[in-house]
Amino acid sequence: MANQPVTEPGAADGDNEDETVPPSWHACRSNVLAADERAAKAASGPCDITGIMRLCCRHNVPLVFCDIDTPGERHHYAVALLKHLTNAVLNLERVGVLYDIGCRFPAKRNVKTLFSVTTTWAVSVFHVFGHSYQCQVLYSPCRIAGFGWSDGEGMERI
Repeated sequence: MANQPVTEPGAADGDNEDETVPPSWHACRSNVLAADERAAKAASGPCDITGIMRLCCRHNVPLVFCDIDTPGERHHYAVALLKHLTNAVLNLERVGVLYDIGCRFPAKRNVKTLFSVTTTWAVSVFHVFGHSYQCQVLYSPCRIAGFGWSDGEGMERI
């Protein structure tokens, strides 16, 4: 195991994709620059904060914040925020997640096993139109039971 590169969970786009999930579930490869690991980003040092990742409830009340200290958004920030939420709230049975790249999470085996609650993923209303048509049909919160009129843009408004 010596000299093995250290990778972040879910760092590569196709890491740990669940083979039992139909290809249509992870067919969307929308061009989301913030999530692209290969996109050129501004240089930063090890102590630089490049952004903030936030989590709010369906009423747009901020619940959890964390610093982004890597270039661009990475999957592990969203996973860490959700893990914090599920550990902090007792008796939570299910959670609906609206995230700009929410279509990339359901097919990841390592993400599925992290949470003890049923997790439903969707793409926020504004961002879903930048995804493939198939992704829009599968992940629009308007088409998924339980999301009601939530648009997933609460953190964009803060």
